[in-house]
Amino acid sequence: MNTRTGEIIPLEITDLLNNKIIAEEFKNGDLIPVDMNQATDKQKQDMQVNIHDNRSELGKIFTGNRKSRRAQEKKYRKYLKRK
Repeated sequence: MNTRTGEIIPLEITDLLNNKIIAEEFKNGDLIPVDMNQATDKQKQDMQVNIHDNRSELGKIFTGNRKSRRAQEKKYRKYLKRK
């Protein structure tokens, strides 16, 4: 799952090794592995996690990552202002 967009991308390990862009996103933490058994029927159909979903397992993961990333960005902007 892409933690920036909520897109669910079905990947195999070979895809990860062969595609440099996907490998870079995975290394940066933008892609995280998820268990498709945790996805709801709607998420499986759309291959997307809703931005406002905080009830499903994947929604909790996606929302939590967004919150922590935004907190880090806010902290960084505050740091730059002090310089």
